[in-house]
Amino acid sequence: MPIFLLPSKSIRRLRELPNKAGIYYITAFGIVFYVGQARNLQRRWTKQHQRYRQFQQLGSFGRLHYRLVDPKDLDRIERQEIQRLKPLWNYQPVPGLWGLLSLFLAVWLRVIIYGGLLMAVLAVGIYVVYFC
Repeated sequence: MPIFLLPSKSIRRLRELPNKAGIYYITAFGIVFYVGQARNLQRRWTKQHQRYRQFQQLGSFGRLHYRLVDPKDLDRIERQEIQRLKPLWNYQPVPGLWGLLSLFLAVWLRVIIYGGLLMAVLAVGIYVVYFC
């Protein structure tokens, strides 16, 4: 099943994660940033996760998708998913202040660029419909 069709929670609703074993994916803008595993998803994310501050920087765009799996399969499935998706944060150390600031800027610059492109496309469409 595609990751973006899996159940997901925003950072504000992490306490609603199930108390079961699973693989989780931190995503935003159609990009998978991190893949991890937990024997108890809710406990893993109600305590401060090492990537929590990075997840916060994604703001309302960030989602934690998850898939429940048998605890004995966690290591194998996590390894397969990391190899398949090659998520950026799995290959980088946890950033300090400057790393978080650059992530914040990258996220919001992407929002501004995509918003600008959308506005340009709409303007061209309106021009074509009304003036051509």
